[in-house]
Amino acid sequence: MRPSMLVLISSLVVIGCKKEKPLAPTEMTDLVRYMFDNFEDEEALAAAIDNLDPWLQENALSEEAIDGYRLDPLTNDDIQSVTPPNGTSVNDLLGAAGGNKSEFDLDDQALHIVDTDQVWANDKYDIYTRRFVGDTGPSDFQKGNGVLRTVNDVETTSFTITIPYKLYKDYRWVETEGGLTGIVARSWIEAEGCNDSGNNCLRQSYSIDHFHGDGKKTLRLTATWSEVVSVIALSDEILIDGLADGLQNTFENAEEYLEER
Repeated sequence: MRPSMLVLISSLVVIGCKKEKPLAPTEMTDLVRYMFDNFEDEEALAAAIDNLDPWLQENALSEEAIDGYRLDPLTNDDIQSVTPPNGTSVNDLLGAAGGNKSEFDLDDQALHIVDTDQVWANDKYDIYTRRFVGDTGPSDFQKGNGVLRTVNDVETTSFTITIPYKLYKDYRWVETEGGLTGIVARSWIEAEGCNDSGNNCLRQSYSIDHFHGDGKKTLRLTATWSEVVSVIALSDEILIDGLADGLQNTFENAEEYLEER
């Protein structure tokens, strides 16, 4: 849900540049990249979740996880199972990751996942319309079954610059040998989205969202990578700050959404 850095540019210009984000720990970085590449392999995802559990239990609510980490770009091998936009390079990606803890359990998390109108997730979304395109429908997914495949028509506006794009996002329930239950989501775009003049574009976007069952609560971890071309000149550090802040904004909005259900 935080696929575009453009949704955060206006707030970033106001707050200015923060201190540089720390580079994400190697063990977490390797696992989220592995999860992106192996999303269609349930056994591989299950092993990754078991390996990620100790890190999440210790760090999901740490100051570093909430403030956000920098991520190195993905590699071509990491994205080989999806279709990237033409003419893009993974070397141009900027990445960030962040964690938090939800007061709601996994069944509750499925409530906002199956909402066909996701515009509540960020104030800069003008449109975020979700369609279900796979064999698993929203009612089956809410029961803990299958893979929910979605196509999302998204439009964001910042500084009167409107960017439309199509986001592919799939969700999978996973049960692990270690007795854990989780939901893993993977998103990407297959074509860049640009404003009418063509000089402000979301060129590429990839993310992994992990909803990690923790009793009656849920540990959250999201890793996201994007490339934005804009007439507004901002440093990589400010753009990474925007990605990290956007993750926490999405976590907070999801909590508000579920509190109001």
